[in-house]
Amino acid sequence: MNRSNLILGIMFALSLLLPDLSTAANTAVNTAANAGDWGKFEVGSTVVHIELKGTAGERRPMDVLLWYPADKQAYQSAPTTLYASRLNGVPLIEPWDPMSFVVVAERARDSVPVDQGGPAFPFIIFSHPAASDPTNAAPTLERLASHGFIVAAPWHNGDTQDEVRIDTINQLAGTKIVPCFDGGPSPCVDGLQKTVQNRALDVAALLDNIASIFGDRVDTERVGLLGQSRGSLTALMAAGGSTTWGIKPEPRIDAIMTLTIAVRSATFNANLNQITIPSLMVTSKADRNTPMAIAVDAFNLIPSEQKGLVVLERGEHAVYSTNRCAQMQATGAIVMANPRAIGEQLAFENIILSPNSGTPIDYCLFDSFVNPVDIRPLVGAMTGIDVTPNNVPRDLDTVTAMRLVLELATTFFDATLVKKGQPGVHFKQYMSPKFLMEKEGEVVSYAESWSFQGRSVKCDDPDLAWLDPACVE
Repeated sequence: MNRSNLILGIMFALSLLLPDLSTAANTAVNTAANAGDWGKFEVGSTVVHIELKGTAGERRPMDVLLWYPADKQAYQSAPTTLYASRLNGVPLIEPWDPMSFVVVAERARDSVPVDQGGPAFPFIIFSHPAASDPTNAAPTLERLASHGFIVAAPWHNGDTQDEVRIDTINQLAGTKIVPCFDGGPSPCVDGLQKTVQNRALDVAALLDNIASIFGDRVDTERVGLLGQSRGSLTALMAAGGSTTWGIKPEPRIDAIMTLTIAVRSATFNANLNQITIPSLMVTSKADRNTPMAIAVDAFNLIPSEQKGLVVLERGEHAVYSTNRCAQMQATGAIVMANPRAIGEQLAFENIILSPNSGTPIDYCLFDSFVNPVDIRPLVGAMTGIDVTPNNVPRDLDTVTAMRLVLELATTFFDATLVKKGQPGVHFKQYMSPKFLMEKEGEVVSYAESWSFQGRSVKCDDPDLAWLDPACVE
């Protein structure tokens, strides 16, 4: 399968006059050349715990997964980071064994001191999707930290996959054998409004506490928020607040980037017309969970003078969860070997049976199904699909999506955080040629975009032609 055909001549719409490049060239370096790959820093990782109060004053424990530029010497002898469920090792009752699966980090190493050289590092918060966790995006976030950012990704208590597993296991057991992380009553998973309100508290708590963790190595005057799905709603509400849900804007956030949008009914509870900070939104024509039209409508309401919209051709909703393929392999191997592994069974089912968000058949490379264990018999039993090198992935794969997202994120946050305040600097000028821009003042218009081949596609795509009124006259 030709990967170039999986990616739209990615449509990018911006509203800002192109600055004087002769001025900007003296103050900034285009980082797009290596923005989609590893940066120059080694990466450290650790988990910290923060205690805060929820919307009703209840105890709200927050575990936070951190990635950051690491001290090069200490990095050499540090152990490799292992990503795991927070339920690993938690005792269950007969006939079940505790969870045990882990995914090995690509480069991150555990508890390494932060790099002490040069200026302080800008701070980026990652907000995960609904019923998910921060390890799902680990490959992308490791790489983002390698470009000189401190990245903090909280488990949003009441809205994580571990809590879905706790509720399911307790229900199957007929009694509460696993407590909620906050010690509260079951179910552990909260409703939409409460989770979004509490996510806003999580963001504020991270900003309040991050300096106590990294000292003067973190620059709390340069802060970005990267969100995915419901995490995108977290970002939009941090930027504009929500009058409906009583959420105030977080003034310490300087720029936001979203990967897929939340459902329409939730998205438009955000005060989109109050968002004035730089905003970059990524969506896809193939997203069946939250269709592209939601992101387009939200984008059009945002008045920021620095905003961008990227539309991918064939990206499923879950393609940005770049660790899911490795998690499928790790959990599937355990399920095949151990019928008592209830936690891994639930985790595997959640990954492989998710039709609205896409499944590994859509976005995982063939190697994920066979290396180190051939889990195709289990996949076939659950999906009825005989996986071969010729039928997976059906759409945009996670590796390609990660590189696209990384290029966008590193370039966007470099321009809006690292080069913040430099005259004549705007993230528009740093994008590689495939991310081409629209003219000042234009509404999102496919007629103004370009394909991956560099040609003007005008109105020849029926799935996008509706974006431009000229195409439907």
